[in-house]
Amino acid sequence: MMWSRLIQKLKGNIDKIWLSLAFLLVSALSYEAGSIRQALSEPTPVVIEVPDTIPATTFPERQNVPASSAKEGATDLSQGIQDCVFVGSKNSNKYHAPTSRCAKQIKAENRVCFASVDAAVAKGYVAGCLE
Repeated sequence: MMWSRLIQKLKGNIDKIWLSLAFLLVSALSYEAGSIRQALSEPTPVVIEVPDTIPATTFPERQNVPASSAKEGATDLSQGIQDCVFVGSKNSNKYHAPTSRCAKQIKAENRVCFASVDAAVAKGYVAGCLE
Protein backbone atom coordinates (compact mmCIF):
# COMPACT_ATOMS: atom_id res chain seq x y z
CA MET A 1 0.00 0.00 0.00
CA MET A 2 2.69 2.45 0.98
CA TRP A 3 4.90 1.41 -1.95
CA SER A 4 2.14 1.96 -4.44
CA ARG A 5 1.59 5.55 -3.22
CA LEU A 6 5.32 6.25 -3.44
CA ILE A 7 5.46 4.89 -7.01
CA GLN A 8 2.45 7.01 -8.01
CA LYS A 9 4.12 10.17 -6.65
CA LEU A 10 7.35 9.34 -8.47
CA LYS A 11 5.50 8.78 -11.75
CA GLY A 12 3.72 12.11 -11.36
CA ASN A 13 7.01 13.98 -10.80
CA ILE A 14 9.25 12.11 -13.22
CA ASP A 15 10.00 15.27 -15.24
CA LYS A 16 11.23 17.11 -12.14
CA ILE A 17 13.33 14.12 -11.09
CA TRP A 18 15.06 13.89 -14.49
CA LEU A 19 15.69 17.63 -14.50
CA SER A 20 17.25 17.48 -11.02
CA LEU A 21 19.43 14.52 -11.96
CA ALA A 22 20.57 16.25 -15.17
CA PHE A 23 21.46 19.41 -13.21
CA LEU A 24 23.49 17.41 -10.67
CA LEU A 25 25.31 15.54 -13.44
CA VAL A 26 26.23 18.74 -15.32
CA SER A 27 27.41 20.35 -12.07
CA ALA A 28 29.60 17.36 -11.17
CA LEU A 29 31.11 17.19 -14.65
CA SER A 30 31.86 20.94 -14.65
CA TYR A 31 33.58 20.69 -11.28
CA GLU A 32 35.71 17.74 -12.41
CA ALA A 33 36.64 19.49 -15.67
CA GLY A 34 37.84 22.52 -13.70
CA SER A 35 39.85 20.32 -11.34
CA ILE A 36 41.53 18.52 -14.23
CA ARG A 37 42.33 21.79 -16.00
CA GLN A 38 43.89 23.24 -12.85
CA ALA A 39 45.97 20.11 -12.30
CA LEU A 40 47.32 20.24 -15.87
CA SER A 41 48.20 23.94 -15.86
CA GLU A 42 51.68 25.01 -14.76
CA PRO A 43 51.84 27.06 -11.58
CA THR A 44 53.01 30.65 -11.91
CA PRO A 45 56.10 31.26 -9.79
CA VAL A 46 56.08 34.11 -7.29
CA VAL A 47 59.02 36.45 -7.84
CA ILE A 48 60.16 38.67 -4.99
CA GLU A 49 62.70 41.28 -5.92
CA VAL A 50 64.95 42.51 -3.14
CA PRO A 51 67.09 45.58 -3.85
CA ASP A 52 70.82 45.27 -3.26
CA THR A 53 70.91 48.44 -1.21
CA ILE A 54 68.27 50.34 0.71
CA PRO A 55 68.49 54.13 0.63
CA ALA A 56 69.30 55.71 3.99
CA THR A 57 66.15 57.81 3.73
CA THR A 58 64.03 54.66 3.96
CA PHE A 59 65.09 54.00 7.56
CA PRO A 60 66.20 57.33 9.07
CA GLU A 61 66.58 55.72 12.51
CA ARG A 62 69.49 53.64 11.16
CA GLN A 63 71.67 56.63 10.35
CA ASN A 64 74.65 57.39 12.58
CA VAL A 65 74.60 54.09 14.47
CA PRO A 66 77.59 54.00 16.81
CA ALA A 67 80.13 51.37 15.74
CA SER A 68 80.78 50.47 19.38
CA SER A 69 77.22 49.22 19.89
CA ALA A 70 77.94 45.92 18.14
CA LYS A 71 81.20 45.36 20.03
CA GLU A 72 80.05 46.05 23.56
CA GLY A 73 78.02 43.54 25.53
CA ALA A 74 75.09 45.81 26.27
CA THR A 75 74.51 49.38 25.25
CA ASP A 76 71.63 51.75 25.89
CA LEU A 77 70.40 52.87 22.49
CA SER A 78 67.65 55.22 21.51
CA GLN A 79 67.63 54.31 17.82
CA GLY A 80 65.44 51.72 16.14
CA ILE A 81 64.88 48.30 17.59
CA GLN A 82 66.05 46.64 14.34
CA ASP A 83 69.67 47.70 15.06
CA CYS A 84 69.92 45.25 17.97
CA VAL A 85 70.75 41.57 17.64
CA PHE A 86 68.83 40.96 20.88
CA VAL A 87 66.80 43.43 22.92
CA GLY A 88 66.23 43.65 26.64
CA SER A 89 64.64 46.11 29.01
CA LYS A 90 66.18 47.91 31.97
CA ASN A 91 63.05 46.94 33.92
CA SER A 92 63.22 43.22 33.15
CA ASN A 93 65.68 40.34 33.06
CA LYS A 94 64.59 38.89 29.70
CA TYR A 95 66.08 39.36 26.23
CA HIS A 96 64.02 39.14 23.04
CA ALA A 97 64.39 38.96 19.27
CA PRO A 98 64.13 42.53 17.91
CA THR A 99 61.19 41.58 15.66
CA SER A 100 59.14 39.96 18.44
CA ARG A 101 56.02 41.55 19.89
CA CYS A 102 57.68 41.69 23.33
CA ALA A 103 60.61 43.73 22.02
CA LYS A 104 58.32 46.16 20.22
CA GLN A 105 56.58 46.98 23.51
CA ILE A 106 59.79 48.15 25.20
CA LYS A 107 60.05 51.92 25.40
CA ALA A 108 63.09 53.42 23.65
CA GLU A 109 64.47 54.89 26.89
CA ASN A 110 64.36 51.46 28.61
CA ARG A 111 65.83 49.48 25.70
CA VAL A 112 69.11 47.61 26.12
CA CYS A 113 70.80 46.06 23.08
CA PHE A 114 72.92 42.92 23.12
CA ALA A 115 75.38 41.76 20.45
CA SER A 116 74.85 38.08 21.28
CA VAL A 117 73.08 35.64 23.56
CA ASP A 118 76.29 35.28 25.59
CA ALA A 119 76.37 39.05 26.20
CA ALA A 120 72.77 39.00 27.42
CA VAL A 121 73.38 35.99 29.69
CA ALA A 122 76.53 37.63 31.06
CA LYS A 123 74.41 40.62 32.15
CA GLY A 124 71.93 38.29 33.92
CA TYR A 125 69.23 38.17 31.24
CA VAL A 126 67.28 35.03 30.29
CA ALA A 127 65.49 34.16 27.03
CA GLY A 128 62.09 35.74 26.43
CA CYS A 129 60.17 36.13 23.16
CA LEU A 130 62.46 34.86 20.42
CA GLU A 131 59.92 34.59 17.59
